[in-house]
Amino acid sequence: MEEILWGISPIGWRNDDIPEIGVENTLSHVLSDIVVAGFQGTEVGGFFPEPVALNKELKLRNLKIAGQWFSSFIIRDGIEKVTQDFHKHCKSLQDVQGHVAVISEQTYSIQGGPEDVFSKKPYFTDNEWNLLCAGLNTLGKIASQYKLELVYHHHMGTGVQTMNEIDRLMENTETNLVNLLYDTGHIYVSSGDYMTLLKKHIDRIRHVHFKDVRKNVLEQCRKEKNPFKTLF
Repeated sequence: MEEILWGISPIGWRNDDIPEIGVENTLSHVLSDIVVAGFQGTEVGGFFPEPVALNKELKLRNLKIAGQWFSSFIIRDGIEKVTQDFHKHCKSLQDVQGHVAVISEQTYSIQGGPEDVFSKKPYFTDNEWNLLCAGLNTLGKIASQYKLELVYHHHMGTGVQTMNEIDRLMENTETNLVNLLYDTGHIYVSSGDYMTLLKKHIDRIRHVHFKDVRKNVLEQCRKEKNPFKTLF
């Protein structure tokens, strides 16, 4: 069995979507807290420095980089434009010895905004699904060139959110090129069931986000049609 490493996202200290939250927390503060808490690594945060400087800080603390988020716009911009940006993303991850490139298609996304993610999430047409899946296969090939695995992040407020949408993505992408980031919080909020997804696609899961959901807050958000960002 392959070794499982435990890390924590820096979003607990500083929020990439709302930069003013946690701005007082320095990189040294965040990485040192991660070590004290007993974790082995972290994902790359938006406030992290370039690879050379980051590697020095990681080496001091014997920490590893798991991966980093990449917002793809395959449907909106086309695969050629996305490919250029993705090469840069993968090179940066390779330089810090990352393991996975975390991808989420952001065309039509309403995540992090004021709109109701429960009733107004976007949907893709059949043609858009074909573009997305073909594009992800292409990006998966690129990731492998940098010794990385592409993992898709199903996400509230996007076109790949529900159980059926994740199934469709998995069925129409290459198993050796496109893997899954299994996020317990997003699938629970979206479809109310996280074990079915785990059992169904466990062979494709290469990265996991463990999240807790406060049921009372979830019910309140559904009732008031609040954004999901208050849930986790």
